Amino acid sequence: WLDQCQALGLKVVMYCYPGEVGIHINPKKKQFTDKELTRIGEFVKIYRDHPAILGWYLCDEPRGHILRAEMQRVHDIVAAADPFHPCLVLDNTGRGAGELAPAGEIVWVDPYPGFAKDGPPRMPLSTVSIAMDEMIRVTGDRLRNFWIAPQAFNWGAWGGPKETTERAPTYTEERTMTYLGIVHGAQGVVYFAWKYAMKEPSLGNALLDQLGPEIRA
Repeated sequence: WLDQCQALGLKVVMYCYPGEVGIHINPKKKQFTDKELTRIGEFVKIYRDHPAILGWYLCDEPRGHILRAEMQRVHDIVAAADPFHPCLVLDNTGRGAGELAPAGEIVWVDPYPGFAKDGPPRMPLSTVSIAMDEMIRVTGDRLRNFWIAPQAFNWGAWGGPKETTERAPTYTEERTMTYLGIVHGAQGVVYFAWKYAMKEPSLGNALLDQLGPEIRA
């Protein structure tokens, strides 16, 4: 699939974990063993020279102080195996993301306001700018790049009770979240998530045909 991405001109931020090692199959949130860290380094070395690789994704909203602290060890292993691509860390609050900054050259936050069906956002859209400001403040004087992941999905898409109470953001709301992130320091914008946005009449190709070209201009 990396070859397919390269053929399409796409860059990939890839998990650095081989199939049997990773944060999502670590339910006890324990420390990684030396063997697991070695496997991570070996995995990175396999793919580090592929031209589609943009960086290594270390974590998505890690929980528990042990697992969060482990991200520094993972970063050191990945950086030693591939010093030419950045590590990325993500959390859903500005403080949480900023506290992960020692483990990533790119610090990424995904503050989702939520959107009530037939109603306004559940939290103000300024949630995005507040999270950006906090992430940068907590990161301090470390030299980092900052990314934003605007909400581009409907919480009800997974079914259950939220199916009748939630909606996706409108195009105007999506555009607002995007520019709030950029104005408040985001150097990268990666929506969560493209496959869900494509299912929404309010978004879909609008991100490609309108917002994407507008940002690039």
